[in-house]
Amino acid sequence: MSIQTHECKNGFKLVYQKSENRSPNTAINVFCDMGPIYEEDHYRGVSHLIEHMCYKGTLKKKHSYSLFTAFDEKGAHINAYTCKRYTCYTLHCADTYVKPCVMLLSDMMLNSTFVKKEFDKEHRVVIEENIKDKEDNMQVLATNTDKDIYIGTPFEYPVDCVEYHNSGNLQYKNVVDIYHQFYVPGNMIMSVVSNLSFDFFVKLVRQTHFHRKGSPNNILDLQTHKMEIIYKSLQSPVQHGIHIHIQKNSSIGVTYLAISFRTCSQYSDDKYVLDVLANLLGGYFSSKLFMILREENGLTYTNTVTSNNTEFCGDFTITTISDPSTFIKNGNKKGVLPIVIDILNSILKGGITQRELTIAKHNLHGKHILNMNHMNKISIYNGEQTLLFPNNPHTSYEKLYDTYYKSITLKDINRVLRTYFIPNTMNVCILGTLYASEKNVRTICEKIGDP
Repeated sequence: MSIQTHECKNGFKLVYQKSENRSPNTAINVFCDMGPIYEEDHYRGVSHLIEHMCYKGTLKKKHSYSLFTAFDEKGAHINAYTCKRYTCYTLHCADTYVKPCVMLLSDMMLNSTFVKKEFDKEHRVVIEENIKDKEDNMQVLATNTDKDIYIGTPFEYPVDCVEYHNSGNLQYKNVVDIYHQFYVPGNMIMSVVSNLSFDFFVKLVRQTHFHRKGSPNNILDLQTHKMEIIYKSLQSPVQHGIHIHIQKNSSIGVTYLAISFRTCSQYSDDKYVLDVLANLLGGYFSSKLFMILREENGLTYTNTVTSNNTEFCGDFTITTISDPSTFIKNGNKKGVLPIVIDILNSILKGGITQRELTIAKHNLHGKHILNMNHMNKISIYNGEQTLLFPNNPHTSYEKLYDTYYKSITLKDINRVLRTYFIPNTMNVCILGTLYASEKNVRTICEKIGDP
């Protein structure tokens, strides 16, 4: 299906795709180009806090209860999340209720009243959420990994943490000022997947606060301000050899491991080759990690491989969770860490087979086809592409595999392996119980690339 776009005079963007699903419902995601990458040290955590405050009431709906009830009585799903790159408000509802729900969403995002009493209360809720997150070991591991991989870029900082709120920097007036600065229509994109027509949404947007507020002149100033924040402290990461980050915690009964390599930015086509490689190593039941760690050695219930990319660089990360007693040695055999290093060395030395590449690509293709049934995934994809690549017409999700993945060869895989899987881009993070010294861990990891 083709993608259609419309831009209002105030800079608000609409991106639309007709649904492949005949079900009479609509997926909408409104992206605000505000996230931790635009935060300075004296107000870190503000993006996440503002996301919460947008649910606390407007001039028309003075209390959160009124907002929630208005969505609930229409059976609509409403939620929001803050990631490092942006804040997104997601809405899924029956076609019958699209107009009132979008009207309400525009009011909620652009007319939040920020009542001081509600601010103080919700600030405590955000702190509670961060306290909970400190107990999420996978999130702690990811935070430690990002700090090492993305050092020198805005992506090294977590979205939020308790320490941001204990600093005393997130004062009421400053948060309100930042909200009014960033939450303007020209800094937003609405991505829609629906059976309702494109013209319907163009007309609908004109009736909302997304159309009524803001001016393009303000957006030019905001874009300049955002770039100044990003680039004034930007530094190229310098690394000599493998970096190892160990956080021992005997109260955690397992050992979390993340082996990461710093890779390319989102503007490099290498990211598609890395996606195939991540799928081959850990994306399905017959993947290398699953077969060797679990089926052959009876180790690790959980192992994943991910590839991510930002404006500045990316990461390729292998994650495992294991019994501490089998992390280094499994009886008389090798344990989890040395086996993972062996797997990496095997593909660095001998590459992969054509059969393995074919399975990885076909599996990825099948996943793409299945995702076409998920309206919200397509909506998020279209919104992200519009936000991250504003000057380029993006490839539709339906054409993504044929355009970028289908032609990937063994030569491409081997080139990417030689480019990124080297000691000077490698970071190892360990969290939990560890029956080994850092020296022991380093000795094992430094075998990467051995003939």
